[in-house]
Amino acid sequence: MTDPFISYGQNWEDVRLRRIFANQHEGFYVDIGAALPVNHSFTKYLYDKGWTGINVEPLPQFFSLLAKQRDRDLNINAAVSTQHGQVRLFVNELAPGSSKIVSDDFEDDSTVLVDTVSLSGICEQYAKSTIDVMKIDVEGAEEEVIRSGDWAKIRPRLLVVEANQPDSWEPILLKHGYLRVAHDGVNLWFVEPNDRKWRPILEPPVSALDRFVPYELIDPNTGLSGLVERQQARIGKLERQVRSLAQSVANGAPRARGPITGASPRLLFVLSSENQLYSGTGRMIFESLRRMRDDFDITLSIDDLGARNLRLCREFADQHRLPLVVHRGRRVGWAPDVECVGLAQTLERGWDIVEAVSWANAATNLTVLQHSGDAAVVYTPLLQPVTTVPMNRTMQTWVEAVHRRMIDRADLVICSTNHERSLIDPERLSGTGRTRVISLGCDFNCFLPGPLLRTPTLLCVADYREKRKRIDRVFSVVARLREMGTDLPLTLVGEGSSAAAAGAPAGILDLVSTTGFVTEQQLVAIYQSAGAFILLSEYEAFGIPIAEALATCTPVIASDLETIRSAFGELPGVTLVDPDDVNSVASTVNDVLRSGREMGMALQARREFLRDRFDWDCIVLTKSRHLRATAARRIQSAS
Repeated sequence: MTDPFISYGQNWEDVRLRRIFANQHEGFYVDIGAALPVNHSFTKYLYDKGWTGINVEPLPQFFSLLAKQRDRDLNINAAVSTQHGQVRLFVNELAPGSSKIVSDDFEDDSTVLVDTVSLSGICEQYAKSTIDVMKIDVEGAEEEVIRSGDWAKIRPRLLVVEANQPDSWEPILLKHGYLRVAHDGVNLWFVEPNDRKWRPILEPPVSALDRFVPYELIDPNTGLSGLVERQQARIGKLERQVRSLAQSVANGAPRARGPITGASPRLLFVLSSENQLYSGTGRMIFESLRRMRDDFDITLSIDDLGARNLRLCREFADQHRLPLVVHRGRRVGWAPDVECVGLAQTLERGWDIVEAVSWANAATNLTVLQHSGDAAVVYTPLLQPVTTVPMNRTMQTWVEAVHRRMIDRADLVICSTNHERSLIDPERLSGTGRTRVISLGCDFNCFLPGPLLRTPTLLCVADYREKRKRIDRVFSVVARLREMGTDLPLTLVGEGSSAAAAGAPAGILDLVSTTGFVTEQQLVAIYQSAGAFILLSEYEAFGIPIAEALATCTPVIASDLETIRSAFGELPGVTLVDPDDVNSVASTVNDVLRSGREMGMALQARREFLRDRFDWDCIVLTKSRHLRATAARRIQSAS
């Protein structure tokens, strides 16, 4: 019996390549966004067979490895673009493979300028007459690459493109005669019409029948043990920095202004008791603050009118020994939140950073605007449609006015998705570099993968008291599945689940079960056993349950909303649907459950990528860096 095939591809793309090219020992490839020469390499398998090609990679550290290990290939250190000269590359230090081209007005210490080349220029100058395979994986810049090519002349037999916003570039390929033959959860696969015979070979999902072993399970540097070692190295580096800082303070270094000296910046986090601290808002706030408390001198501020949210805030502050200032709250008729009596005096104590949340906190944020002084103001608007918060016309006017003023005043605006960032008035932020997209997520050390083989079931996690969650849509899908001959159990987890289940159609009541509010440990176990997670909301500001499902390798079916698409749309295991097309969603549910094992395997293969994007430790490390840099810039400009 022969040894199993070793797959190096990030989504096992080379398993599909082997189906076609197993007996072809010479060939030519073009790899745009080549990344590393071995781990997650699209072309390692072909190179080992004796093929040659062109690797284009803008990231200097990846390019240097390609240059050393791919001596038969032509390696180009550049970005492929329609632009001439140079473009700005954001280097993601935590996940270098997700580094991406950004606009010229994106100001960040982690951006570098890289040279540009066009796809037509590369192919005309260096490519052989026959390009057997071309791959394009450029973290959202796929349209730019494709538009830089002359597809009447560039005719790779097989073309594989990462499926980032395909609506913008797929029509170009289809117009030039290419046939889409497969979607592997990450990439779209196209062939020349003369090679349409490959469709039935490429279309089936990668499975155990392909008899392969992921490289991550063999190489200790990329497997779980390697991940632990790298995390330990990061922790060790941070500990050394802390010891160095402590020594400098002990030697008499001044602590007056934290961001300049390296000492802990004084951060006032301003809340309203109207903020739902038991929901995703609270999860974002508490997960961030508890991880930042060793690097920042944090004080919390809140009013006393909302008993439940005040209790949650007090419990958190007590647990983590953070100072909490509770102000008397006073109802006002012009804002949906409350006015904090005494907050002005607290703000005027002199802080390095004042952080405020929620576009709807008009009364609270107005006080921040009036009394934050020289502090660096950080604003996390958590934008939502006006209909999600009960407001009259007067309140809407004030909320919008204060929101605009917060955008103008803020030294840093934090958005949870690119879509939220696009909703902010571009004229107010053009060229300022004051916005950062920092995702929300979950604890990947807690939300661990479940088994690949699971009982076909559906799971929904939500606060069902919010009408926008539209659990009625999920009920309609379960009812339609029963009509189609499939009885699919549905579990509702979260507040108001019992009341929501009582509203289910009589014909499916026996399929619906509820848990109410559960502990995080219980929630993890529920995710790990679910066949698929479903969320058919009218609106989601982000969708933390989607990140939790992906961390447990549970396939996701969700409404095709701009917010969800911008955060999760290109990821394996995520299927976006028209939530009002019951028949289509029901068919999609069946398809997802049938391919659940393959989707789970794809999520496992990309789990380190998902961790870098959605794990709270990585998220808060990025946020802390931006907060320190923002405070430092504010102090320098003030002096």
